[in-house]
Amino acid sequence: MREESEAQFTKRSHDVYHKRFKEVKANSYDRVVRLVGYVKRLGLPKELWPKEMEIGGAKPGKE
Repeated sequence: MREESEAQFTKRSHDVYHKRFKEVKANSYDRVVRLVGYVKRLGLPKELWPKEMEIGGAKPGKE
C-alpha cells in the first residue's frame, strides 16, 4: 500500500465524514416526519406537543 500525503488523507476523511453526516441527517429527518405523523394521529392538542415540534421551536443552526 502506498503512502498517501497528509492532504490526501484529510480530504478523504472529510469526504467520508460529510457523506455519513448527510445520511444521518436524512435518517433523522425521516424519523421526525414519522414522529409528527404519529403525534397528529394520536390527536394530541398542540399545547402537549414537545417544544421541538413547534414551528420555529428548534433553534436554527443547532442541528
